[in-house]
Amino acid sequence: MNYLEIYPVLKKVEWFDLVRPGRLRVVFEILLPLPFLLISLFSIDNGWITMAFAGAFFFFLAGLRLSHNAQHYIVGCKRKSCEWVMYGLSILMMNSMHAVQVTHLRHHKHCLDEYDVEGYFAKLPFWQAILYGPLFTVYMHTNAWKLGSSYQRKWIAVELISELIALTVALLSGVLFLEVFVLLMLLANCLTGFFCVWLVHYDCDGLDKISRTMRSPWINRITMNMLLHVEHHLFPQVPTYNLGKLARRIDVISDQFQRNQVI
Repeated sequence: MNYLEIYPVLKKVEWFDLVRPGRLRVVFEILLPLPFLLISLFSIDNGWITMAFAGAFFFFLAGLRLSHNAQHYIVGCKRKSCEWVMYGLSILMMNSMHAVQVTHLRHHKHCLDEYDVEGYFAKLPFWQAILYGPLFTVYMHTNAWKLGSSYQRKWIAVELISELIALTVALLSGVLFLEVFVLLMLLANCLTGFFCVWLVHYDCDGLDKISRTMRSPWINRITMNMLLHVEHHLFPQVPTYNLGKLARRIDVISDQFQRNQVI
């Protein structure tokens, strides 16, 4: 959906300089999930439960951020490298990122309309969004397989097979930190429908109320800019790490896009 045509005021926003990252930024973004992964694994191995959960949470969040940029091919590396980034994250996060890519790009094209498979979850009541969380991943993978191209289905198949192998090895290894970590990733996937779709799109229509956003600097730091969602829909070419800058530029032009906040 081209919001620049729907909202001509957005044409005044300067955003082209936010698209091209430097080499250090690309390296930083690709390596961002790694420290949290190591913290989680080390904490599990030492029985530090709180730290283990925190590390797993921020690893999953950083993985979502990196995967999200890779799905739009805006990490800053070559397109083929983005495919492999999604593949690696699929194994670590126990979720086919190419399947997510299929439904997510469709979500941008048909935001919250009848053809939006991903956005359908935002129309559920709060309690159903939580309760049906485990079914969200199955629902998305099923639809991604139906809607994806033959090229995307090949990636989805390879990722699902690789995940199954990784899951089997982890659970049969007898290594505690591997067993617990994959279970934490499976649990995290049960909550993605609520946090990644419902929370940023509830009570929205995709047009007058496109999505929700966040203007609290400290919450945006903690959530790695992932709640700056309306900005992402307006300018999907801008990488997640620059959405804060983009939001400030949009607010100077118009305040209408910050009215629907996540909290």
